[in-house]
Amino acid sequence: MLTYEEIKRLMKTSIGSKFLGRKEVKELPSILWEDEIPKNLIGGNGVLVATDRRLIFIKKGIFSLEVKYFQYDEISYMQEFPGLITGEIVIYSGEDKMKVTNLDNDIFPIFLDRVVNYINKRLESKATNDQIASQDQPEKDEDRTEMVIRQLKELGELKDLGILTEEEFQSEKAKILNTK
Repeated sequence: MLTYEEIKRLMKTSIGSKFLGRKEVKELPSILWEDEIPKNLIGGNGVLVATDRRLIFIKKGIFSLEVKYFQYDEISYMQEFPGLITGEIVIYSGEDKMKVTNLDNDIFPIFLDRVVNYINKRLESKATNDQIASQDQPEKDEDRTEMVIRQLKELGELKDLGILTEEEFQSEKAKILNTK
C-alpha cells in the first residue's frame, strides 16, 4: 500500500499537485485499494482523485470523513457545469450520483479529459477481457444444435436450387454433422 509520501511523489507532476497538502489527500493511503495508483486530483468542496481504477471523492471535516467512489466501468454519465471562477461536476452511476462543487476552472477541463481517457482505457480493457473469456467458454449444446440446423437448411436450399449436386450435398452434410 502507498504511503502519503509516495503519493506526493507520484502526483508531483499531476495537474492538481497544488492540492496535495490538503487533509483529504492525507487520507488516501487508507482509502486506496492494493496496487491502485492515483493519477490526478482536483480540489473543491473536497478532493476528487482519479486513479487508474476509479474516481474517489474525499471530504474531511473536523470529526468526519466522507468517502464516495465510482469505478470507471460503472460511470454512466458525467455532467460538467463551468462557472466564472469555479465549476462543478455531477457523476452518475445508475441511480447513484455524486456532485462535486467549487472546482478550479483552470484545471477542471484537463482533469475531465484525463478521466474520460481513464474510463475509455478501462472499458477497452474490459471488452478485450470479456471477448477472450467468451472465446474460452465452450458453446452451449443448444447453440450448436441451432447452428447445425441452420447450416443443414442452407445446404438443402443450395441443393434444391441446383447449386450443389447430390454428392456435394452429402459430403458437406457429413462435414457439418461431424462437427457437432
